[in-house]
Amino acid sequence: MSVDPEHAVDSDLEHAVDSTLSRAVSAFGVPLLITVIGALGGIVLTDMRSALENQGHELQNLKGDLREMKSTLNNGLVWRLDEIERRINQIEQQQRPAKP
Repeated sequence: MSVDPEHAVDSDLEHAVDSTLSRAVSAFGVPLLITVIGALGGIVLTDMRSALENQGHELQNLKGDLREMKSTLNNGLVWRLDEIERRINQIEQQQRPAKP
């Protein structure tokens, strides 16, 4: 088997270029890729935290609204029960025989 000298030189040159390229990728490409992934992950986490914080504020507002509604309903029910009690007392007063 004879090897063409030009082909052997080309093969050595290709191997050297591939080796240099792979070193360059591992030296610069991988750290750059990790940095980009980390930055995107940080952005996503920041957005998630912001969304959770907004939901927390909305939940606090909703709790306040529910407390106010509960208070309003309680006051309305107390007033209504007082009115019913007053009417029952009036009816009882009307049905009692008058004392001579």
